Amino acid sequence: MHFKDGNEIFVGTNNAGIYYSNTGGTTWTAINTGLTTSFINKIIKYGTELYAATFSGVYRSSNNGLSWSQSNSGLSSTVVHSVVAF
Repeated sequence: MHFKDGNEIFVGTNNAGIYYSNTGGTTWTAINTGLTTSFINKIIKYGTELYAATFSGVYRSSNNGLSWSQSNSGLSSTVVHSVVAF
């Protein structure tokens, strides 16, 4: 989960991809466009970018999760359990 201001929440699931809420968890919307996996290990937000660690590699979104693209160049394994940005 990622909290921005208490109302914006991103949740990664074990079999249904990523969900987003801007109502503090009252309502949820699936935001999986571009993901080729539904198993999400970790999500982080760094500036305006979102990153998701999955068993199919790292995915990046620059539009608050509306679409995702793989970001695996240079990785020797695409099984990614965690991601951290500074």
